[in-house]
Amino acid sequence: KVPDAWRAKMDTMDFAMKLLEEADVAASPGSGFGPAGEGFLRMALVENENRLRQAVRQIGRCLGRESTASAPQPTAST
Repeated sequence: KVPDAWRAKMDTMDFAMKLLEEADVAASPGSGFGPAGEGFLRMALVENENRLRQAVRQIGRCLGRESTASAPQPTAST
């Protein structure tokens, strides 16, 4: 399932493209499987365990970069 914070920003096609372009992880947008699939992704878990762990790390970094970049920056107090 696509996290709610991301569902508010983009549809599953855009989210899947973001993962492909920024995390080098391929996923199928759920919308490709019908309207009820919107909000979900499909991933084939056919790789070995190390590659799956790598994909999870890359997704985490990709999504973490975005949330860090949009987080408010602390201001200096005087």
